[in-house]
This record gives sequence, C-alpha cells and structure tokens, in this order.
Amino acid sequence: MTNRLRKLLGGIFAFEAVCPILVLPAMLVSLWKTPATDGSSFSGGLFMLVFFASVAGIFGAASWTVSTGKRWARGWGIAASVLNVLVALPSLYFGRAPGSLLAVGIGMGAVGITGIVVFSIPSKFTTSTAGGAAYQSAPGDGTNAVLNRLVWLLGAILGVAGMRWWAHWSQVQMLPDQSGWIQTLWVVPVLAVTIVVHELGHAIAARTVDMKISSFVLGPLAWRITDGRWKFKFSMSGPASVGGAIGVVSTRADEPRWYRVWILMAGPIANLILGLIAFSLAMTAKDSYYKGFWGVLADLATINLGVFVVNLIPLRVGGFYSDGANIYQMLSGGYWADHHRVHALTVSTRFTGLRPRDYDLAAVDRLLPNAPSPFYVLFCRLYTYECHLDRGEMARALEALEKAEIASRESEENLTIEICAEFVFSLAYVKRDAIAARNWWRRLETMPPTISPSDYWLAHCALNWIEGDLETANQSWQKGNALAQLLPNAGTYDYDRQWFSFLREAIDQATVSSFVSVAPALSPSM
Repeated sequence: MTNRLRKLLGGIFAFEAVCPILVLPAMLVSLWKTPATDGSSFSGGLFMLVFFASVAGIFGAASWTVSTGKRWARGWGIAASVLNVLVALPSLYFGRAPGSLLAVGIGMGAVGITGIVVFSIPSKFTTSTAGGAAYQSAPGDGTNAVLNRLVWLLGAILGVAGMRWWAHWSQVQMLPDQSGWIQTLWVVPVLAVTIVVHELGHAIAARTVDMKISSFVLGPLAWRITDGRWKFKFSMSGPASVGGAIGVVSTRADEPRWYRVWILMAGPIANLILGLIAFSLAMTAKDSYYKGFWGVLADLATINLGVFVVNLIPLRVGGFYSDGANIYQMLSGGYWADHHRVHALTVSTRFTGLRPRDYDLAAVDRLLPNAPSPFYVLFCRLYTYECHLDRGEMARALEALEKAEIASRESEENLTIEICAEFVFSLAYVKRDAIAARNWWRRLETMPPTISPSDYWLAHCALNWIEGDLETANQSWQKGNALAQLLPNAGTYDYDRQWFSFLREAIDQATVSSFVSVAPALSPSM
C-alpha cells in the first residue's frame, strides 16, 4: 500500500509542477513590461517568478524521482510534501479564504501530511532499479520510454487546460460559481464513474463476442472468480488499487484476433461517449434545471475525454500497458500478438472448458527465439510439456520436460512453489525418476505454502508412489482427490482430476503387485 500511495503522490506532484509552469510565461511578460524605474514592482515580480519556478522545480523533481524509483526519491518526496503544507497554511490559518482557495488549501494540506508520513517510511521502492523498469519500453511493444514517464505531465496539462477553459466559459455564460470545496469533492465520484464506465465498456464488448468475465476491480474494491465463485476482496496493494481493471477470458481456442482489439477499444470508446454527452449537457446548462451542476458535468466531460485520448496512446506506466499499447501489439502481430494469445489461453483454462491440449504450440515456437528472460523460456517449455501430455503424446512430453528441467537451472531465483510441485509430479509419475522428484520436493518444502492444496497432495502422492511408500501415497491421494472434486468444472481442474484418477490406478496396481510378491513367502506358514 505504501508503494502505491507513493506512485499516486508522484502523479499529484506532476500536476502541481504543471500549474506554476503555465503561469510563468505570463509572469515573464509582466516582468518585461515593468519599468526599470519601478524598483519595488520589478523586485516583487522577480521574486514571484523565482518562487513559482522553484515550486515547479521541487514538484517536478519529486514527481520524476518517485515515478522512476530513484534512490533520492524519499528526500524529494518529503520536500514536496512539506512544500504542500507550507503553501496550504495561509488559507487554512486565516479561514476566510474564498471557497476555491480554501478547497485548494485543504487538498494540498492533505497531500502534504500524507506525503510526509508515506515518504518517511523506508521502502525498497526507492532503490534505483525499483521504479525505472516499470516505465521502460520493451522491443516492439509500441511504447516510448520518455513518453511513459511524461504521461503524468501530459495528463496534468490537459486537466489544467480544461479547467481554465471551463472557468472562462462559465464567466461568459454567467453560470453559478463551482469552485467551492463541496464542488471540489465531486471529483471523487466523477473519477469513480469514469473508471466504471471504462471497464463496463470492456465488459459489454467481451460479452458481445461470447467471452467470459473473470474479475472486476474498482480501486481497492475487487471482485474475482475464485474456485468457481465470485468473491470480494478489499486491497490497496493490487495493480489497479488507484484505478480499475477487468479480466476477460476466451471460451474458444480459435479466437479471432479482432475479438481482443474490439474489447480493448470499447473502454476508451465508452469514455468518449460519456464525455461527449457530459460536454453537451454542460454546454446547454445555462437555461436548464441542472445548471447548478454544470461544474460536475464539466469535470465529467474533461476527465472522460482526457482518458479517451491518453488511454489510446501506447504507454507503459507502472509496469502495465495502456489499451492503446495492447491494441498496437495485437494489430502489429509478431512476438507481442503471440505473447497475448499464449497468455490468454493459459488463463482461460481456469475459467472455461479449454484444457492444456488446446494450447497454441506454433505460437510458443515463435516466442522462444525472442524470449526476454530464462524464466520466460521455462514457462514456454512447461506450456509445451503440458500440451503434449494432455494430448497423450508421451515421447514429445518427455522431451519438453527435459528441456524444462534445463531451463529451470537458469531460473533458480524465480522458481515458485507451483512450478516445484509440477516438477515433482512430472518427474515422479511421468518420467519415473524418484531421485530427481525428491530433489524438487526438497525445494518445495523451503517455500511459503501458497500452493493449491490439491496440487500439493497430487505431487506428494506421486512422490511417495514412486518411492514405494504406498500407504502414505494412498493417504495423500485421499486428501488431494477429495479437494480436487470440489473444484469447479474448468479445463485445468479437469486436467488435475484426470491425473488423480491415473494415480489411483497406479497405486492400486502397485498394491496388487506387492501383495502377489509377498504371497509365496507367507504360504508355508499357513
């Protein structure tokens, strides 16, 4: 949560840096026109110019260091937070400031106090490598590293420009003042509506092409399908804890590429439609019954039209791609289109009837030569192994498993307990290598127990079966199979249940063989 708040504050600092920058040109012109003989006016103007430039510099430096994760981000963050408090004090102290100034003072004071607390806490986020990678472009992803970092500045410029235009327009139209602190609070529900409409656009488009919704996130509020049921969770640590996200999964293996493009475009289009409706209503508010809410409509129009524009720009912010970047990657084909397809099919097996046998091996073969990391190679190898295994192509499955073992040696630091469990089961039951399976089990035991219980018992059962401990294997099978039967009807869970049934046969056969082998030794004493 601390890191997420820091990123949010970094965006606010970018906005605060833009505001004084926008008035600097006018101050320069005013200073230029001030007669040299008017010393007091010239000195005052020069002081204000230097002051505003310094404020912009502090906020800009804080925003840049926080967004890129520089090691001195904490210092600049604290400096910017203290500056917020100092700027807010006059309006808060005198208490008779105009509504708009008082609202600004309250907002800056809240940002300042929050920032002082958040940036005073040591965090790995501020190391030199923490934030930079989240804004770096990858080859062929359609984004630009400089633009990725300047997106906050772009958003701030659009926001300030929109506010200035609406302020001038409302004065000409003689509409009620909408600059008080109560009106300012309307920004929060406006942002919430903007996010909901955007994600609903994605969801509606997904349903039109018969895709399934797997999750819906609005800020810290998250609804996800877990074990076949919708579950709610409140969390400030997720990737969308200050925004929104929706998960959609394919229901067919031969899904056309334009399905994904249509779904990606639908979110910004929904914001465009809402923005145009709000703009039209605001422009006709003067003689209407809702003219007292023209400011809310103006905010709704400005934010939604801004989201439409910015979201269609190919960007990578905070490690996540914008809709525009994903659209570019899908349309450009090549590595990124294959990457999205492989990932989509993998996720779909947890929510639909698709199974590993439905994986696209041709796409994986195209990905491997350009794999960005050893761990990605391991993922592709296991992907290929599971597909061949589920198709009953045992020779090819064993070949892929051996390649996965080789790839795992270069990804030691990234291995998860789920991967270890898969290796234990595969080496024990598929390859029949008890020593290798035991070695992987030792690794598994050193990791936090975050694995699905049924997967754990499947691996434990296979290991004890290959080692000849049939009693323990049978106990593990009983526990794991009971849990597997409770899992929803989806491809990956059907795949697991299938291996439990195969292990049952193997245990029974081993038990019979063991009985037959000891029977002659027992017969003389009978």
